[in-house]
Amino acid sequence: MTPHATGTARTGADEDVVFIIGLGSYLPGEPVTNEVIAARLPNVPVRDLMNYFGVEQRHFVVSPETGERAEPNLGTAEMAFRAARAALADADMSPDEIDLIITTTATPDLIMPPVARQLQRRLGVEKAQLCDLRGGCAAAIQGLILAQTLIRSGRARTALICGAECMSPYYYGERLLRNAAPNSSDMINGLIFADGAAAMVVGGRRAAQARGRALEIGYCNAVSTHPDEQEGLLIGPDEKKLIPVQTTHNHKIISRLLPRIVGAAVTDLVENGGRRAEDYGTIIVPQANRSLMNMIVPELVMGLDGLMYYIGDRTANIPGAAMVMALDFAVRSGRVSAGGPPVGVVAAETASWTYAVVDLAAMAA
Repeated sequence: MTPHATGTARTGADEDVVFIIGLGSYLPGEPVTNEVIAARLPNVPVRDLMNYFGVEQRHFVVSPETGERAEPNLGTAEMAFRAARAALADADMSPDEIDLIITTTATPDLIMPPVARQLQRRLGVEKAQLCDLRGGCAAAIQGLILAQTLIRSGRARTALICGAECMSPYYYGERLLRNAAPNSSDMINGLIFADGAAAMVVGGRRAAQARGRALEIGYCNAVSTHPDEQEGLLIGPDEKKLIPVQTTHNHKIISRLLPRIVGAAVTDLVENGGRRAEDYGTIIVPQANRSLMNMIVPELVMGLDGLMYYIGDRTANIPGAAMVMALDFAVRSGRVSAGGPPVGVVAAETASWTYAVVDLAAMAA
């Protein structure tokens, strides 16, 4: 095993096996294409930037024309609720069967109460353990590890894990559309960050068998690395506190470290997941796209071309929701099917240099 093999693995004991038994996603409005934004903002090099980042469209809670919300109360918590309802319907479960709610976001509507509590209230769950994870692209797998651990220990029976982000009111509406002099960071952030939510229902073997089809959770791990390096993504007020939310990408550090992080993640998955790379039918790299992956780790794309599955070209970057949404899309498209080959998921987070991986086996109906 690799030095970072601290994750959870299959134990072989039936009572210890945990499954994903329901998936659901929510994307607001119609897709907003690069062409729509380019027509609205002719002085922004939308096509050039998005050719580089590989994003073709995204979804916003705001109108691309005005920057105003199409629905006044549609934000992170409400989108999480809509995705959660879809996941519960997919699992054929009612909210009162949930006793653990885990939410992941970098863009909560409020500091308090946490998104998990807002989701509990919207769903009408009478009693539940709550956990709100502040994180990005790796957070959903961190939530999955927590749910797996609590279910295995008997502290929980069925978990709802939901990631959601509401980014367009600030990044697109305020910093790009209504900004008379946007800088390069304003342009990039307004185009690559988007809105949406995704949820999964996680439970033990009995719940999976009752549903008839599920994804068995095998090895999963999340590791933060490079503590001596500055983070690649910083979100917070500027030094003079004139801008309440300043988002800074350190592209020089990202280009140097991200290939190492993604490479370490794939190595961890293959070496500790109990499978060979060729055993996987699909490797999901949620928030990426082929253009971006080819730019970051071309040798990995060449080695795994045909196996990798992305949604970043269709959804842009929705950090807290990306992993679950990509898995949901893969299942609904037939890319992942009951009794089919195993699935690997690899996520990398530049805000903490964390990679996260999970091995999934599709249980036949």
